[in-house]
Parts: sequence; C-alpha cells; structure tokens
Amino acid sequence: MRKFLNIILLSLFAGAVASCCKDETPEIRVRKKADHTLVMYLVADNNLYANLSRNVRQAAEAVASGALSAVNGRIAVYFDPNPNVHNPVLFTITEQNGKAVYDTVKRYGSQLSTDKAVMTQVCKDIRSLLPSESYGISLGSHATGWVPAAGNDLAMRSGSLEQNLWLRPQGALLTRAFGLDRQDGTEYHMDIADLSEGLSPIEWSYILTDACFMSSVEALYELRGRAPYIVASPTEIMSDGFPYAEVVSILFESPAITEQTLTEVCNAYMRH
Repeated sequence: MRKFLNIILLSLFAGAVASCCKDETPEIRVRKKADHTLVMYLVADNNLYANLSRNVRQAAEAVASGALSAVNGRIAVYFDPNPNVHNPVLFTITEQNGKAVYDTVKRYGSQLSTDKAVMTQVCKDIRSLLPSESYGISLGSHATGWVPAAGNDLAMRSGSLEQNLWLRPQGALLTRAFGLDRQDGTEYHMDIADLSEGLSPIEWSYILTDACFMSSVEALYELRGRAPYIVASPTEIMSDGFPYAEVVSILFESPAITEQTLTEVCNAYMRH
C-alpha cells in the first residue's frame, strides 16, 4: 500500500512539474526581489530520481503550510530528470491561498548538469531572473569525494597501489566527484573544483550538500570561498536526503541565517 501511495505521489509531482513546463516558450521575466531564496540544484538523471522528486514535494508541503510567510522567501528548483520525463527546468515554489504553486522560470534543452558551464549559466539565470537579498543552495545528487573526476576511468598501471595512489584500481568503488548525469548512455560527474567554479556567480549564505562524502578537508577547501557555512557529511547520506519539510521551515524562520540555524538543520537530519 505504501509503495502504491508513493507511486501516486510521484506521479502527482511529475504532473505538477510537467504542467508548469507545458508552454513551448515560457515567458522569461524577472520576478520580484525576495529577502531569501533557497535554491535546490537537483541532478536526478540517475537512481535518485524518485528520492529527489520526493524532496521537492516535501519542500512544497512546507511552503503550503506557510513556511515562507515569516520572511519574503522563495524556493527555486533546478531539476534535471531523465530526458524521457522532461528536459531540465528552473521553477519556483511559492504559496498562494494555502497551496504550493509551481511557476516555470526557464526551460532548458538537453544538457549535462554536471558541466560547470551549465551550472554557471543556471546560477546566472537565478541571479538575474530571481533577485534576492541572500541565497542558499542545496546540492542534491550522488557524490563521491574530492579527487578529480577525470581520474575515475583510469585503471591501475604498473606498480603497487601505493605507487599509483591517485589512480582508481580496476573495479574499485567510484570516488572523486559531485553529481551523476547521463548522456547517450555515458555517466558524467563534476570535479569539486568545477563545482566551486560553477557556483561562483552567486554569493551564497550557505551550501547544503545533500550528497555523500562531501565533508573531506580537500572538498571543503575547494569550496572555501563560496559560502561562510557548508553543511556536509563525511559518510553516506540516506537516499531519502534531508527532511525538507522541516529544513525549509527552519531556514525561513528568520531573514538572518546563523550558525544556530544550520545547527538546527543538522539536528533535523539526525532526527530523520
């Protein structure tokens, strides 16, 4: 019964997103300035599609319950699913008369969301089309660490593992990157250095890495100039991700994002 209910809810989410993207050429216009905008950058062309879709629904539930009312807040979602569902889309979630309203901001063609040029352009679109006094971002997808993603396909060369420390042994688990996107049957990942560059168009108040293995010193060092606060895990993140219904409510309790605010976000995840 629960599985059946999840299928219904997933269909409702897909229908909501599809309906907000139904125009062939949606009007590109600048929205009113917000006090704070939470961006959800979700790379979902992988086995986390259902989980990331559920995260969006959870955020929408918080919006419908009035989570944004304490401040002039807004949620902006960049969602990249399997292209058989739809192409990547940027949309907002706002509250009207006690309901969450999805509004398309920009629809994109087929593209790799793990490409730093794509992320850079999305951030520029958010900055120009969705002006805000401050921004935070949640990065949702797979992640595997900090060593350059370009090394992922390198097999062991001659010598011992110690002599080839920075090469992935044949058959070893993948490390070294954020995001998993697909194109023509090939998987693509984003180096953490490229992630940092992709995020550069916006000065972020915080970064939530809703992805595994992102709190290594090396990864955090690469992201050091992007935000004063970074929430990350040294181990796996549950596929459920953050409990966004609760997290959104916490982030929009006050216009000022403090260390205490993000501590509450971490506590919400630990309770979850």
